[in-house]
Amino acid sequence: MVRTAETRPPQGEPGSNNTPSITERTNYATNAEGPAWSLSDHLAHFECRILSDALQQATADHWRARAQAFTDAIPRPDDYTGNATPEQLEARARSMRSKAEACRMAASIAPHADIAELVAAELADHGMPSVEGVAA
Repeated sequence: MVRTAETRPPQGEPGSNNTPSITERTNYATNAEGPAWSLSDHLAHFECRILSDALQQATADHWRARAQAFTDAIPRPDDYTGNATPEQLEARARSMRSKAEACRMAASIAPHADIAELVAAELADHGMPSVEGVAA
């Protein structure tokens, strides 16, 4: 979408104190279909995102991915280490291994469910619209 003077959020004059309120700025945001979203629409979408993020973080897949990220962050011999001492590198490696193990433990107790169905059901229970890309 090309922003014109009519679709651009209101701006205060440089150096002035007439900055638009959050409601004024929010009313100019648009979604994929084009109509402006109200502040309540943004809050409802935010609620959906918070709920879907919480549900995703409750899954074993999420915790396995986090464990892999910490494992990948363990310093390797061929890494550029700058001025880090061997003691600092070993401390970093111990920290990353510990965090990876904690994530694997979380994965072992997390529920194994189809997250898309779970998110859709939770959103429907709360009377919220589904979030694009998260629930059908």
